[in-house]
Amino acid sequence: MERTGSGLPQFQRAKLSEIPSPCTGICTLNPERICIGCGRTLSEIGEWISASDEQKREIVAAACKRKPRS
Repeated sequence: MERTGSGLPQFQRAKLSEIPSPCTGICTLNPERICIGCGRTLSEIGEWISASDEQKREIVAAACKRKPRS
C-alpha cells in the first residue's frame, strides 16, 4: 500500500465529498427506472460513487425535480 509523508495510505487521505448521498433507504425503482425514494435514475445511482461534487449537485437537482411531492 502506497504511503507518503503523512503516514496514511492514499485512500485514507482522499478528500471526502461534501455532497451527501440523497439516498433515503427506500431503494425501489418505478417502471421508468427512477428510484421512488431519492428520485435518481438507475444510471445516476451507479455514477454517484465516482461523480465529482459538481456532478453530484447536478444529479441532486435533477432528482429533486423528478421526486414526487409527499
